[in-house]
Amino acid sequence: MIELRNVTKNHEGGFTALEQVDLQISDGELVFIVGGSGAGKTTLAGLLIAEYKPTSGTITVDGTELGALKKGKVPLYRRKLGILFRDFRLFPEKTVYDNVAFALRVVGEPSSSIRMKVNAALRMVELADKGKCCIDQLSGLEQQKVALARALANGASILVADEPCGNVDPVQSRELIELFCRIQSRYQKTVVLLTHDRELAESFGKRTVYLQRGRIVNDVAAVTADEEILAEAAEEAAKAATEEAVEAPVEEVFEEAVEEVTEEALEDPVEEVFEEAVEEVAEEALEDPVEEVFEEAVEEVSEEALEDPVEEVFEEAVEEVTEEALEDPVEEVFEEAVEEVTEEAVEVVAEEAVEATAEPLQTPADAPAVEETAVYQLPTWTAEKAADGETMEVRSANISTDALESVLAELFAGEGLGGVFDAPTESASDAPRADHEEETK
Repeated sequence: MIELRNVTKNHEGGFTALEQVDLQISDGELVFIVGGSGAGKTTLAGLLIAEYKPTSGTITVDGTELGALKKGKVPLYRRKLGILFRDFRLFPEKTVYDNVAFALRVVGEPSSSIRMKVNAALRMVELADKGKCCIDQLSGLEQQKVALARALANGASILVADEPCGNVDPVQSRELIELFCRIQSRYQKTVVLLTHDRELAESFGKRTVYLQRGRIVNDVAAVTADEEILAEAAEEAAKAATEEAVEAPVEEVFEEAVEEVTEEALEDPVEEVFEEAVEEVAEEALEDPVEEVFEEAVEEVSEEALEDPVEEVFEEAVEEVTEEALEDPVEEVFEEAVEEVTEEAVEVVAEEAVEATAEPLQTPADAPAVEETAVYQLPTWTAEKAADGETMEVRSANISTDALESVLAELFAGEGLGGVFDAPTESASDAPRADHEEETK
């Protein structure tokens, strides 16, 4: 245990470095002594390592009262201590191993014991693989670790470190303090860390004593185990809340923001009006996401395609044909066809009639002799109407030359067939002679 009772230290010239300091540090405890420049930190460290004697008061370390300690006993007392300074105080020309072994060799420690203690100390400070390295090959943090290994090599139960982070950067400072905490926890060492970095000290939750102008102004106990558990639980809860916020979709975040604005709008009518506009925009945005916008574009294209598909193009063509057909119905088409057939038939009839003039019709042998008159036989032809299926038939007929000329005259005049072939005509052999003669006339 370390105990200071009403300790005052005056330096030469009457300067008071410490005044009426009362402090107790238990075995195996880690304590931060925090203060700015001139607060008395270095003077306190000097008193703990028996460099100074107190002007008044008493200092007791592991049962040894330092004010009454004789000068010749100081080295023996310091073997209980591990002392670190901000400037490392290493031998740059020696290896890591030799720097750690130096104090043991001075006190006459056997080589086998030195080897064992040095290797153990290097493992404690996590430099087991650096024993053969030179000091100038190490970083500032590693050099301070070598100094710490040297302080631990003699089996010191108390570590006193005056500004151990003075020559390392902030990141390395935290790593070094974490190392001190591990050593204190694993090996039950009493650790006194004197530093000006208040924020760094407070971040570890250890006991912190505040010095100001040589007086202790505050002594904050370390965070208990229960408090540490609560702090860890709070950190985990905050982390979980952060993860949930990250996982929350954009819509939920937006809705929460809208709800907050809505609550404010209830307190302010003008903001509420604005909020209504925001809600409308939000609803439209929710109802019309990017996918829906794309779907609407597809639907528009689909509607245009449906308005003029291939089938409809075909239907339009059919409608055009149908309209043309309506303008020229079947009856009219049939009439045109009949007219064409009739004209062709008339031409054929006329040609055959002309040819028939060369061959007179033969009369039966037993027919009575009649006056020779040229009689011609017209061929039979048929024209069918596609619409109603009616058939118009022109049969063979005996006709005189004069009658034939009259018929042909009427045909070529465009008057049509008239009623000449409406019914079958009696043959020349069956007609009475008187009628025949009349017809010839």
